[in-house]
Amino acid sequence: SPHDTLCFLREHAGKELLACFNFSGAAVDIRIPVPGQIEPLAGHGFEACVPGRGSVTVPAQGAFFANVHAGGATRA
Repeated sequence: SPHDTLCFLREHAGKELLACFNFSGAAVDIRIPVPGQIEPLAGHGFEACVPGRGSVTVPAQGAFFANVHAGGATRA
């Protein structure tokens, strides 16, 4: 991930969650580091991010969370 960002996957009970954080003072375009389908999550208290084709723009001091699927939801 770019400077001042952090992305990681958490796995539990056969499910995967992608978390991307932007610690900088400006919006950052982050390449989504997983293959396949993602399902953006809401209700986490951060401004909503809409992923593009293979990346997501995360606002300053923001975060992006998504379920990762083998097939189905939004194409990453």
